[in-house]
Amino acid sequence: MRVGTFNVRGLSSQVKQSQLARDMLAYRVDFCGLQETKITEPLDKLLGENSEKYRFVNFGQTAGRHGGIGFVVSTRLEPYLTRYRKLSDRVGYADFTVPQGDDPRSKLDLRYVVAYGPTNPSVRKDSSVLEKFYDFLSRAQQARTSRTMVYTVGDFNSKVGRGPEQCVGDFAKGTRNDNGQALVNWANSQRLL
Repeated sequence: MRVGTFNVRGLSSQVKQSQLARDMLAYRVDFCGLQETKITEPLDKLLGENSEKYRFVNFGQTAGRHGGIGFVVSTRLEPYLTRYRKLSDRVGYADFTVPQGDDPRSKLDLRYVVAYGPTNPSVRKDSSVLEKFYDFLSRAQQARTSRTMVYTVGDFNSKVGRGPEQCVGDFAKGTRNDNGQALVNWANSQRLL
């Protein structure tokens, strides 16, 4: 199963939606979290052509102007979607129950959390924006059961850079910004590092 995240910078046109479906097919992605959809109303529709269809869910946006979040799921994974929920304009999730192994009674619960963090300038204007974001993100991480596997994808508008945690290993570059430190602090609080 392939998972991704994509800051699409707008999906209101049919052309961009068709391109997203082609990209999902080309990279064989089963679940992709979306940020900056620039679609304010909730939406649930099929994308794609012929037999290769993808379900596009936009959570809608009620406040702010950052652009909204959503997800796209393949027809292979879509039958196992049990629910999805928007917690805020910046955090939502989709729950799946998928078969595991040969035993039809054996199931695996998956939760894909989609996040779109506030930018450093917006946090400098109002630090409560960042606190609210991580509060909603923490709520989304709380899975239905202890055996639920949780994956968090998104655009955190953060630069983690090099730090003592080395949470991105040898791939870290540059200097950590304030949002990057907030992300590392949150990941530590969730025991993800």
